[in-house]
Amino acid sequence: MRTMVLAVIMTTLGILGFHYPAMSSDKLNLSGNYGNADGCRFLQSNVITNRMVYLSAKEYGRYDWRCVFSWTSKNVAKDIGDAASNVQAVIAICGGDKSGAKTSLLTIRETKRTVIISGKADKPVTLERCDSR
Repeated sequence: MRTMVLAVIMTTLGILGFHYPAMSSDKLNLSGNYGNADGCRFLQSNVITNRMVYLSAKEYGRYDWRCVFSWTSKNVAKDIGDAASNVQAVIAICGGDKSGAKTSLLTIRETKRTVIISGKADKPVTLERCDSR
């Protein structure tokens, strides 16, 4: 149902002259990879543990689920008048072992050493930059 609604919205916007990216993978504009110790290890050497949490320019994930980014907006902070902040909006397609695929709208706020990932229903997640460990 969500896919149908999204397709109708995107088609309508296209008819009205708005341009949008193709529904394919997109990348965040990050200055590095982020994660807990196990997540950073996974990003470097694909070692999987049940404690890993990570964020790269292409995906956000844990042991039992993963999100890929289908659309990102790198100008959210500027658009809302906070040009000094590095906030990006992301539409992510997520799935895992115990759930089917779902779409999520996430915000990613990057600071010098951390990112804060926020979604509608989840508590914000703070991850450290991998090269600062």
